[in-house]
Amino acid sequence: MKSQLPLPATAERPAKLSWSSLVAENETAPISTSLPDPEPQVTVTGDEVLQAVNIHKKFRLPDLAPDIEVVGLPAFDDLTQYGITEQVQERLWAAEVSRLAEIVSGTAPLLFEGSADLAVDSQRAHELLASMADRVYQAMSIANYDAENMLAEEANTLCDVGKLRKNRATLEYIVDREEGGTGEKDANAPCPKHEDILKFVSYFSGVVARVLCTAADGKFMHLNILAQMAKLCTKLKVLTASLPEFAQISIDNGVPDQKIPVPLQYDLRGRQDGDNANNQGGQGPMSIPAAEAHSFAERMNPLLEDLRRLSGTEESPPDTTKTKKESVRSLYFLHCHMFRRGVLDLFRVLLLSMRGTNMLSSTPIDCYEMSSMVYVAGFERFRVLLYQDHNRKCFIGSSDRDEVNYARISYHLLDKTIRAMKDNTGAEPSTAAGESVGTIVSWTYVPAECEGGDTLRNPSPFNLKSMSQVITVLVPLILTNPTAVVDLDQTVGLIAFAEDSFNPRHRTIKLPTFGQYTAFCSLTTKEYVKMQEDLGPGAPRSLSNSLPRLNNLLRGQAITETSRTMSFPLGALSNDPNQSKAASSDDRTTRGQVERHQLELDKARTKMKAWVLEEKGVVVECKLYVYSLMVVCTLLVLGGVAVGAAVGDRISGVDPFNITTYCWVLAAFILLVAKSVRVHEWSWNDFLHRRVVCKSVSELSSITGINDQFIIAKLLQEERQSILQTRGPFNTIFRRRSEDGFSINCPISTWTMLLSGLIMIEVESITGHGLACLDLRQGTTYRFVDNQYVPNEKDNEKYIYCSRLYEENGKDKNQGPQRIRLSSGKGFIWHRTLGLYGDKNVEFI
Repeated sequence: MKSQLPLPATAERPAKLSWSSLVAENETAPISTSLPDPEPQVTVTGDEVLQAVNIHKKFRLPDLAPDIEVVGLPAFDDLTQYGITEQVQERLWAAEVSRLAEIVSGTAPLLFEGSADLAVDSQRAHELLASMADRVYQAMSIANYDAENMLAEEANTLCDVGKLRKNRATLEYIVDREEGGTGEKDANAPCPKHEDILKFVSYFSGVVARVLCTAADGKFMHLNILAQMAKLCTKLKVLTASLPEFAQISIDNGVPDQKIPVPLQYDLRGRQDGDNANNQGGQGPMSIPAAEAHSFAERMNPLLEDLRRLSGTEESPPDTTKTKKESVRSLYFLHCHMFRRGVLDLFRVLLLSMRGTNMLSSTPIDCYEMSSMVYVAGFERFRVLLYQDHNRKCFIGSSDRDEVNYARISYHLLDKTIRAMKDNTGAEPSTAAGESVGTIVSWTYVPAECEGGDTLRNPSPFNLKSMSQVITVLVPLILTNPTAVVDLDQTVGLIAFAEDSFNPRHRTIKLPTFGQYTAFCSLTTKEYVKMQEDLGPGAPRSLSNSLPRLNNLLRGQAITETSRTMSFPLGALSNDPNQSKAASSDDRTTRGQVERHQLELDKARTKMKAWVLEEKGVVVECKLYVYSLMVVCTLLVLGGVAVGAAVGDRISGVDPFNITTYCWVLAAFILLVAKSVRVHEWSWNDFLHRRVVCKSVSELSSITGINDQFIIAKLLQEERQSILQTRGPFNTIFRRRSEDGFSINCPISTWTMLLSGLIMIEVESITGHGLACLDLRQGTTYRFVDNQYVPNEKDNEKYIYCSRLYEENGKDKNQGPQRIRLSSGKGFIWHRTLGLYGDKNVEFI
């Protein structure tokens, strides 16, 4: 097994991969060729990338200022201050460029192979991975500190003072730990081999390069992304050889000490309080990636004004030649920093996740689950991306179409990687490297263009035999994290804007279309599986055992709790010989439930298309009902007249037209009752126009015959686009409220919440267990529920929660579903997440 298996640039692309292995053995899934697989379409050569690496020697903007050329600029990620000569540095850069260009030009999956220390997925090997990631992250802090110092001196509008201070604090910790200060070394901490660190950097950078080059086609993007990555990877590999020494050199060459404030307290591994595994600090309305992008855009504005002046859209001041040269010089730093930032963002997500968190935890490092899933939700079958980090500490998600689309790049790469490992299984590893913790990966990846792409698919389990295989899976799996997906989306958007500004006459960037899909992947260990088995019914679950898993929502109200045959961790480790028979039986039952539920959803969706949502009600056409009522009343009236005319004077002492009057009164009575029995108010104008304005869920359900839970799910899905305002008693989960709005007068089931993208996370607070809602309704961009949450002034958006769950909730089945009262606000504080809420037999009010 090799660490990389790229094909040469001239190799032909292989035929599309077969998806039949993702379904049951007796099924087939033909492939549609209507949409291409997400693969990089790179046309650049190593020599072209090397020219982009040396852009600091000669920088020009041919489309904006063809007569201006700036030479002798400082290079990002320069190594000369660390004792590396320029000649050696250029050779190292050339080697990295050759490696990355070969990787993105090929299509063979990348596989990591470490030393004998990583031959078994033991507890020590997991600690080695955390240590490797931590060291590379510290090296990246040094590289970032050098870059921010350069920007502070050369282009201060781009310098992020917060990052400058934070990186300086990390560097001081590295030096202080080496000198035996407050940051003492852990004598029991494993020390990874430097050759493993070099291979580790090469592997994850190769995966990131493929993801970035697949996210958009275009020479401008590919050249500069690979150039900045080559220089950054070279610097990381050099710096990890002697972190304390190089950290001190970086400090000595940086800004004076008096300009850096006293750093925050460190934890045992040199992290500051606000830096957790996914670079998040709570469930705020604005995500960390979005906030950083906004800050970067603000610092970029002054340089964009220079750009507009160069392009002639703004009047130039006197001394034009000097001003243009200075502007071109400033735009060089913007150009390099922009591409470098995109690479750093993805590196940061990977390293922070693999090195662990800075929070105290009693869970051992070899007891965890990391899961990622894309499932179908809503009547329009939009996709929801849901991610769980180590040991249920943080749940992150997105239902934004572009972000879910970008995540497919990593899922496709992950699928190819795992299948390549299964095809290259070798001999059993030696037990001398330690005892295996029993790492298992389970995955399924089904494009929607495959037949039955939206139906349930059992994931395929695969036992990983070495820590090298764990790392091979871990890197692309982490890149399905919505944090990384948001960074990727923003990077592509920024580069597209930059190319349109820098090269308006030679635009090359093109965004691909990958289409819909469903996917699931879970990486877990034997100890964690046992912990899940010990949980009782209704207990909080991990993502792989949760109600939305495996498109379980497609079964409708028949969603089930975790079963041994439907959940991979429990099924994969079972030695029951009858398991496969039970699984087949469950599959047939489940498939029938899915088909019936889909027909029901399709019928309801067809009826709902004609609805008109007003501010205070829903207008529904009811031609059949009105026509039927009018026919009955007309027949009564005409029948009464006919009786009166026919009888005449034949019956002495009886006025036959009293019967006519009676029929008229009966028709009027039937009409009034029929107008009031289903809705509270029905104006004659609406009635005569064969429509009705429903003011509540119960009225709408009565008029249309559609299940009230379908109606609530539809209103939640359309809330972003509609003007409908809602009122109580059960409208807590709706955003737009009014005292005189549409009444949500029916409790909401667990299935309806999940179908709408509202995922309840069970948390632990001082008062006991509670619920925090991960709101992923259609179009939502990046939300998360973190392991700890304390409201702060920056949280300007309310969230949905239940401050306390009582023990009797969902337990007494004889009295019907128990009800959980939800609240909306910012006052709920929790200190630990427990997992996805697992009781389906409840109603939310």
